[in-house]
Amino acid sequence: MAKIDPYFTVFTEYLLAVRGVYHDQDNCEDGRAILPEHRVFGRGNRPRCTKCAKLDNAAPDDLALKMAVAAKREFRRLELQRMSMADLRKALVAHEGASKLSELDKAHAHAIIESILDIEFPKNPK
Repeated sequence: MAKIDPYFTVFTEYLLAVRGVYHDQDNCEDGRAILPEHRVFGRGNRPRCTKCAKLDNAAPDDLALKMAVAAKREFRRLELQRMSMADLRKALVAHEGASKLSELDKAHAHAIIESILDIEFPKNPK
């Protein structure tokens, strides 16, 4: 566990939590996931990676924490969009404690889940 010269990436194939911060620890999981040819050295006006900060026992930047939360919310949103209607109903039954949600349409299910998770599904034109 050694401190190294800071680097970041601009490649969109990496999650925002990985590419939106700079890394400066050689054993940071997120930093090590960035291929050497995708690294740009410097800080790039980005906040410090929260995992690098933890490895260094330093406090992470507030912006890095906000970006990590945003990335997690985006992951949940994408995960919910891939769910089948039956799975959406099960999730709603579990959350709402309801027993009969068979008549729910997908748009209504999305609206309820958006309010639960504070996320927004993209609106599809009909």
